[in-house]
Amino acid sequence: MGLAIGLHTAGIYPHRLAALKGLVDWIGLDIKAAPGGVDAVTGVPGSESRMWQALDVALDMVADGGATLECRTTLDPRVMTADSLHRLAATLQARGVTHAALQQGRDAKGQPLFDATQWPGQAVLDDWQRRFCQFSWRHA
Repeated sequence: MGLAIGLHTAGIYPHRLAALKGLVDWIGLDIKAAPGGVDAVTGVPGSESRMWQALDVALDMVADGGATLECRTTLDPRVMTADSLHRLAATLQARGVTHAALQQGRDAKGQPLFDATQWPGQAVLDDWQRRFCQFSWRHA
């Protein structure tokens, strides 16, 4: 039918993502935290290695010209710091990510987890803006 196909994924099954090579036009990949912090965010041991493997797969799909990729991180100040967000931006940039987004986290009732005028701070947002060709900041 000629319709573009987009896929939102947390990257927990990198082998399944690899099987879609050539079939998707856009990938939205959740990057949960900076290296060393993913399992703490997800509460699932081993989720970090699978997430980074999924990023490698997605970047291969981009390199082959078959898809575009947006990496997005939902912010939670209970398990993240401004420093960890700077490290995450540097890690994603070094791996070749060009499109990134930060999203304000929400609690179980749908309320923002933090005051976006206070955290993560303009220095973090400026760092992400500088590092990525396309950067989005999404309020809750």
